[in-house]
Parts: sequence; structure tokens; C-alpha cells
Amino acid sequence: MKTNEIEKILGISKEALRYYEKEGLIKPTRDNNNYRNFNEEDLRLLKVILLLRSLEVSIDEIRLILNNQLSLSQCLKTKKDYIQNDIKNKQDIIDKIDKNLSRKKAYFGYKTIPEEYKNEIYLCFYNDKVIIHDTYKIQLNEYREYLYEQIHQIHISLCTRAYNQYISQNNQLQMPEHYLTYGLATLCFIDLDIETDDNNYQFESHSLNHIKDIFILLKQRNVNIHDPLGLMDIFIQKTSEDELRKTLFQHLKIWEKNFGIDNPRSIEVTQQVSNFQENIKKEDIHLDQYVGIIPQKVFYALIIIFIFALVFTLMVAFIK
Repeated sequence: MKTNEIEKILGISKEALRYYEKEGLIKPTRDNNNYRNFNEEDLRLLKVILLLRSLEVSIDEIRLILNNQLSLSQCLKTKKDYIQNDIKNKQDIIDKIDKNLSRKKAYFGYKTIPEEYKNEIYLCFYNDKVIIHDTYKIQLNEYREYLYEQIHQIHISLCTRAYNQYISQNNQLQMPEHYLTYGLATLCFIDLDIETDDNNYQFESHSLNHIKDIFILLKQRNVNIHDPLGLMDIFIQKTSEDELRKTLFQHLKIWEKNFGIDNPRSIEVTQQVSNFQENIKKEDIHLDQYVGIIPQKVFYALIIIFIFALVFTLMVAFIK
């Protein structure tokens, strides 16, 4: 077989064939015109070589295997152990990265923290510094304190969460008539990433309380702010909470498209709704639970009356 035939059979390049020949893995014969000729044994060896290369076995290891100085099974076992160890090491690195990037829900305080929050995760912005409690239920004296001059940058962004107060933890609908009326609500929260010499903090606000005052303070302190959404100006300019929320939701779709913000970040409630609907399909939840205060028989009667009225209207219209 000529070189071009081997290329077609194995999908291999001329350069690879020359390289394997140079390394002594294959030894094709030459004809009178000095063209390479490959026999069936060469073809078999090339198939073995390509298989081992696909498993990332080195050329030196392949040479030892072909010379019966290393067993194939031992080589592959060593390779498997190496890959598994490499995967574990990389997963450890990923876990460390995730830990460093983990975003915590925190209370944002302005110049004071209410007593009930002092054992929670929180940030408090004072005139000259920021105090950070970043561990749940830590002792009061275990906190980080940074002057604004020590903060390299504060990145500001937005996230949303799906919310409904009528679905309980066990996926039961507590007030069906209210759920059917109001459905799921979308709430906005502020993300703050604070970069310092010794740490990178990532927090999500529990609410929008004090955010306007905090943004005004940060502007006054000339902190290096990265605010691609322009949230600081929006919060500072809006005088009412309703006006603020309306503006945020007007911009939300554009922000999702252009900045890839987390919307919605939380899937807890939407998952609850999905589970709830699945239970309805399985008839675990009866119709009278779903329609709330309307008795089931009355509900069925109203449906039947509506159908008859619709049919009658269509018949009258057809006769005319």
C-alpha cells in the first residue's frame, strides 16, 4: 500500500507517517522509485499507535510497548491513575475558586447596624471605612475593617429573584386564590464585589434598604467604582421606591442581554411551582384546593354553563 492509501484508510497525514517512521515505530519498505510501501503489519501497528496516541500515551511509552518492554495494561493503568489524580487536583482548584467567588447574602447597613443583624452577615458603610462581617453568626469582635483608601474597586451589579409567599417549603399552596391572582413576583437586589489587598468579597443585598444612602456616600468618598449598569445614578436620582423599581424593571431586559446579569438567580420558587404542577398532574392535589374558596361542584357548574352559552351564541350567529 502506498502512502496516499494509508492516509485514506486511517485518516492520517503524511507528516505523521514520516514522524512515526523517524521515531522507529514503523519501518515501511521502499520500492525502486524510493516510494514507501506499507504492508498489513505496518497497517496494524499504525492502528495501535493511533489508538494509544488518542489515549495520550507518549511516543516513548509506545516504543516500549511495541518492543515488549512495557505491558499495554500496565501503561493504561498508570495513565488512568495519572488522569484521575489530575482531575482531583483540578477539582480542588475549582473548589477553591468557587469558595473565593462565592456570593453571600448580606445586610447592608448605613452608618449603623441594627442590633438584630449583629450576628448575621453584613456590611456597614461609615464615613471613613467599611466594616465587613462575612461569616454567619460570628462573634461581634471578629470582623474586617477597611478604610476607603484600602479598597481597590467596588463592582456594582443587579440580580433578581423569583418570589411567592403563598408556596411553603413542602411545595404546598397555602392560599390558592391569592397565588392564582398574583403568581410569582420578581424582586431586585444589589450585588457588591469589594476588592482589597487581602480579599475579594462578593455580596448580595437582602433588600434595597439604605442602598441610596450608601451610593451617595461612596461617591463622596471618591471610591473606585465599576458600575456598568449606571445603578448609582438611578438610585440617587429616584425619589420614591415605586419610581425606582419601575426604572429598574424598564432596563432589566437590556441589562440581561448586554451584561449577562443573573436573572433570576434563584430557582427555589420556580422549582417549587414546577413540583406543585407535577403533583397536580399526578392528582395528588385536588381541584378544590386549586380553586380556593370556590366549591368544586360550583366550579364545574360554571364551566358547563359557559360551554352551553358559547355553543348557543355560535348557533345563533350561524343561523343569522
